[in-house]
Amino acid sequence: MESCAGGSNIPFLIHSILVIRWPVESKSPASVCRTDTKLAQGHRAGELTPAWIPDAAHKTMRDLVRARLAAKKDQSRARHRLSKLLLRYGPRPTAVIKLWTAAYLVWVKRSVRFDQPAQGSTLANRISAESVFSIIPASSHSLPTKVHML
Repeated sequence: MESCAGGSNIPFLIHSILVIRWPVESKSPASVCRTDTKLAQGHRAGELTPAWIPDAAHKTMRDLVRARLAAKKDQSRARHRLSKLLLRYGPRPTAVIKLWTAAYLVWVKRSVRFDQPAQGSTLANRISAESVFSIIPASSHSLPTKVHML
């Protein structure tokens, strides 16, 4: 037995901790009562799966992925609102312009005008809402699109 690094004679032990979780598949009424006995039986039977506890780097990556997905949803909503506003009141581009490209946004900012000031401010609001999300890349190969949650 080794002593502590401080020189005291108090022995220290290293324990291995296994974090487990109940199987997701068990939906029977008998599995609802989770006592120590059932836990021990499940452990002996191999029905319990070890749960991985993520470290700080993995938690940060999960937060980043969640934030990006939320921003992409917001961008989609902003684009939908702008396109529906233009569909109701606005003109169509005369040239063949692919939607949501830089050329399309320039066309919307320069060419689309409304008679009513309220419609013009609504258009400006929709353009600014979409422009906020234009810094998000269309596809990011470095980030996963789904995070496995335990």
